[in-house]
Amino acid sequence: MFYSIRNNSGYILILGLWSVVGMINTQLAFVVILSNLFLFFRKERYFEALFGFFFLLVLSDNTEELWRFAKDIKPFYLITFAALIFTQYNKLITTTKIFKFIIPYLIVGVVSLIFAKEENFFIGIQKMISYSLIFIAIPNIVMFEYERIGEEFFANLIAYSVIIHFIGLSVIITFPEVGMSHGGRWQGALGNPNGLGLFLIVFYTAFRSIDHEFPKLFSRNERVFYFLLTFILLWMSGSRTALLSITAFEIAYNGFKYSKGLTVLLIATILIYFNQIYDIIIDGLISLGLSSSLRLDNLESGSGRLIAWQFAFNHIWDNTLFVGKGFGYDEFLMRSNFMYLSRLGHEGGVHNSYLIMWLNTGLIGLIAFMFGFLKLFIEGFKKKRYAFPLLLAVLISATFEPWITSSLNPYTVILLVTMTLMLCINTDEKVELEEAIA
Repeated sequence: MFYSIRNNSGYILILGLWSVVGMINTQLAFVVILSNLFLFFRKERYFEALFGFFFLLVLSDNTEELWRFAKDIKPFYLITFAALIFTQYNKLITTTKIFKFIIPYLIVGVVSLIFAKEENFFIGIQKMISYSLIFIAIPNIVMFEYERIGEEFFANLIAYSVIIHFIGLSVIITFPEVGMSHGGRWQGALGNPNGLGLFLIVFYTAFRSIDHEFPKLFSRNERVFYFLLTFILLWMSGSRTALLSITAFEIAYNGFKYSKGLTVLLIATILIYFNQIYDIIIDGLISLGLSSSLRLDNLESGSGRLIAWQFAFNHIWDNTLFVGKGFGYDEFLMRSNFMYLSRLGHEGGVHNSYLIMWLNTGLIGLIAFMFGFLKLFIEGFKKKRYAFPLLLAVLISATFEPWITSSLNPYTVILLVTMTLMLCINTDEKVELEEAIA
């Protein structure tokens, strides 16, 4: 991890240049960034192209006006990125396993656009195209780069997550008001504390999955460092979703060492008696004086989420029960009813991936997505111990956040990298080959 940071210092400077140029002039940033993208492909540096996209997604998630350029550039970057991949189809397109699972969902999405509002019709088409492109592009770049540089690709992935965290932490010294959100919660380089929480979820689960596949990739000190960094930032963000998701991942991951059956039974028991266990935990945390830092005083209202969920479900029941109204309809609905929801105590989106899918593609689309998604993880569960813990963390976080329904965010990208590792890369064959050579 530390070696990867030193080894990629030149590329890190390039990303820094993107930021500086973007702050100065958006049009110039378009030229510089897309020129670099073409250069990466010409030199077959697909790793740099992928993480350039990831870097733009992180910056675009921030609400600071200085980084507005990233939000403007990212859709053009994705389209150019995907187009360049297809120009080298024979070399880069080696797997469609992950893409196949969303095909039924996309078909339902196309049908749903027939019923779309005029205001979200073209946005819905754009979102559906970008969603398709990312599920094709990311797994194939991961496969190619793994064939080219092996496990170093995944070491670089984790190294870049550390760099993003360091950028965020540096804001404490330079612009502390930028790094803090409402209630004194830390958001770092991300757009909000919940965004930082999602960032921690996808990278922590990726780190644990990578460490499982390549146990010699990280040293003991690097593991300790990454665990401490994650949990310090988890505490600073105050993200309850991240805390719950990472805890669930660890219970499942470590429990599977001893008994998969007992672990599944334990998790099922926790879910069944969740309310009772929940009350005991909250009472304990309050007695320890942690009410303020974990925002335990507003749990009953769910920070406005319950208002959004109830509103969305009522609309679904009356308007979009079986067939939705196209990708992006959820955003149109919440914007159109902003004043009404604000009076009730909620400002923002639906904050639930399943309700968003239901609004956009109807119950048929939600079932199509979940069937394919669960099928992939069931396949992974047969070979990888971390498959079920990863699924559990994703399902929990998707209950409280909308990230899994969107393509142009850094979280979906990292999940796709981890899923590609789980489904398409067989490290057991590599171990067997090494043992045979030895």
